[in-house]
Amino acid sequence: MTTNVTIHILRNLPPNSVNRDREGMPKTTEFGGVTRGRYSSQSTKYALRFFLKEKGLPISMRSREVSQILVQPLVDNKGHTFEDAWTITAAFLTLHFTKVDVKDERQVSSALMALSDDEIADIIQSLHENFETALQAISKDDKGDLVVEKNSVLHQISKKLTRQYADWSSAVDIALSGRMVASNADLEIRAAMQLSHAITTGASSPQLDYWIGADRMAKPAAMIGDAYFLTGCYYQMFNLDWQLLNDNLAGDIDLARSSVREVLRGIPLSIPGGKRNTYFAASVPGLMLVELRTTGHPYL
Repeated sequence: MTTNVTIHILRNLPPNSVNRDREGMPKTTEFGGVTRGRYSSQSTKYALRFFLKEKGLPISMRSREVSQILVQPLVDNKGHTFEDAWTITAAFLTLHFTKVDVKDERQVSSALMALSDDEIADIIQSLHENFETALQAISKDDKGDLVVEKNSVLHQISKKLTRQYADWSSAVDIALSGRMVASNADLEIRAAMQLSHAITTGASSPQLDYWIGADRMAKPAAMIGDAYFLTGCYYQMFNLDWQLLNDNLAGDIDLARSSVREVLRGIPLSIPGGKRNTYFAASVPGLMLVELRTTGHPYL
């Protein structure tokens, strides 16, 4: 038994291209036998994360750029050489979180990492405190890949941090949207919030927008082109599991309450920002219905 907060919104958007596909076209979907406009749940989450950050809630660092997150602080703040810091972080993260590769002399993880500020600080501090011992436990195989000795201090650090951050995070966006860690299931976090893709309530197909760039020094236009846009009334649904959110935040009831409050404020004010300067489709919902349900299932 848990409490689910379910939010329904209807939002009228004038000509817009807030979310586009790989071809640069506004996203659509087939539903009810007609083509409808759509913008994705992922683009909504992206906009909502920025809103929550602006409101001062703790948000994760989401990146594949390992050198930016861990290596540089070990060099700038802890005084280690870049080469040694690079070696230790690459070996540790491959062991603890995800494989790390080298691309264009940059240290890049094979999967997107989502880490709270607390988690980043604890990783950096743990590696710093055991730096020399950890460095001695790392070698390279015939292919040049890093190899960590069994039962080394890096394994111990990984086990300690896994126990410490199993099933919770101090970052609100991780607590809301969850975290998948394929190589370390104990670090995975179930999403406390689900949201649908927004789709128009009626048929809506992309329309052509023909435009020119005026040239004040000559009569012919400097540029001529075309773009596509959509318009319509969009429906979207959100569901928030209060108990799971509270658990994901390790029982920090004040932070959980602040998160729900700002999510309710952020949903009507957060809209994907595609082609914002061209169309500025930033409407607030005409209708927002909030349901509070005490049930074991979000849809019953």
